[in-house]
Amino acid sequence: RRVLFRSLREKDDVKAAIQYIKREFEIQHVIIWGRSMGAAIAAWYAAEEGDLDGIIVDSAYCSVREIAEDLCGNNWFL
Repeated sequence: RRVLFRSLREKDDVKAAIQYIKREFEIQHVIIWGRSMGAAIAAWYAAEEGDLDGIIVDSAYCSVREIAEDLCGNNWFL
């Protein structure tokens, strides 16, 4: 079975990673960069948490249809 969307918990992974980096390395300023589907997760995290100093959203998908077309490579069934 192929899973197209795993993003429901990825935002929590980003939060945990940022908390770890800040705690373990005493980092105060964090900028995240998300590419492709990661761009949506980065934007989602930034919108909900608000504890970033910056965000780079690179090559984000505009719609679920665009993701499906890109991943499946054939859009005859959409």
